[in-house]
Amino acid sequence: MDSLFGIPLTSILVGLVAMLAVAFGSLGWVAWRSPLLVRMGLRNVRRRKSQTSLIVIGLMLSTLIISAAFATGDTVGYSITNTIYASFEEVDFIIGRDSGGISGPAGASPIADDLLSDEFLADLQAEFADDPEIDAISGVVLKTLPAVNEQRRLSEPNAQFVGIDPVTAADFNGLNDPDGNPLPADALTGNRVYITVRLSDDIEAEAGDMIAVFFDNQRVELEVIEIVRDTSLTDAGSNGLTGGIAINIESAREIVDIPEGVAFIAVSSLGGIRGTLDLSDGIQDRLEAFIDLHPEAEADVVLTKKQIVAIGELIGSIFVTFFLVFGLFSISHHSHQETKHPLLVALHQQPKRGLVAALAYGAEGIAMGTRFLLTQESQVPQSIKDAYVSTNINGTVVTKSIDGYPQRVIRTAMVDKLEKASFVT
Repeated sequence: MDSLFGIPLTSILVGLVAMLAVAFGSLGWVAWRSPLLVRMGLRNVRRRKSQTSLIVIGLMLSTLIISAAFATGDTVGYSITNTIYASFEEVDFIIGRDSGGISGPAGASPIADDLLSDEFLADLQAEFADDPEIDAISGVVLKTLPAVNEQRRLSEPNAQFVGIDPVTAADFNGLNDPDGNPLPADALTGNRVYITVRLSDDIEAEAGDMIAVFFDNQRVELEVIEIVRDTSLTDAGSNGLTGGIAINIESAREIVDIPEGVAFIAVSSLGGIRGTLDLSDGIQDRLEAFIDLHPEAEADVVLTKKQIVAIGELIGSIFVTFFLVFGLFSISHHSHQETKHPLLVALHQQPKRGLVAALAYGAEGIAMGTRFLLTQESQVPQSIKDAYVSTNINGTVVTKSIDGYPQRVIRTAMVDKLEKASFVT
């Protein structure tokens, strides 16, 4: 996985490192400006060992969940994109009529009847014959026909009947047996065909068997010479649902009564199966520029390998996000547990409206001592009361060194010593 929702993982790493640096910088600034707060936070590690251990274990588990999320997303994304690459193989662009799709309903689908002219195909091949980034351009005839293995009494009503040009199709390296060994395109002569693995499984046909297809109530017998992989060239338009029959384009034209024109044009770019995505945008721009010069063809780049691969990577990112939510929820929960303490506000000499304001802002209580210190009900020794009464405001100091909460006390040598203490115990 190289990106998450289109954001490069390198950029995400830089952002997370920057956030970590800001967090440590903020902590360092707080430690420098208010060291008591840090000391109070650290002392809880020793005072609440079981709670601290539970929080640490929870955060470690959250980290594990996040790591597993990236690993799972990467695995899912790779599996999906690997299937896409295996399906497209060396086909990188599909050019079709801008009024139709790549596949249609069973029978005479829109793409089968909405054809690109042979003249447009020839002009396209001539235009890009010397393009160093384009390997091959080939036209394909396509129909959806019922295929029957009469010996097994099995049928597939929506088999893709694909007519390919043996001369140009050979440059796509798209005819391979299930083990990946290349098969010759020029073996497709007359009614001799290759059928895909999926169709072979559906109708239990093997090399050497005879199968039949039906068009306009006419039965046509075909000889299976070999089983090939399901790719965008051999079962075009099936969307991975049904298998295909690859046959010589001239034989296909005769069987389905299409004397001229092609259903779509396949384009292969330099780089093999996986190394073409970087070239995709530039080649697509050139293809679309050529198409714009031929508006009468009503053609369009209807599908690219890069688009489908991007969708596969997006699905992987969704899986990552799904598990990241669990990890981040766990982290936030344990962080909340770590900081879940009542908020008490020390009012000092604030007027009584300060109490109302503090509660309105979410305080759970008020820490007050000075106001009760000198009352008759107070159990503070009278000598202390007299000392407070006789000391003016300049002789007192607000400190947190006694119990962590700010309070006003008479400034003495002991208070000064507490203020300079290195650690609160």
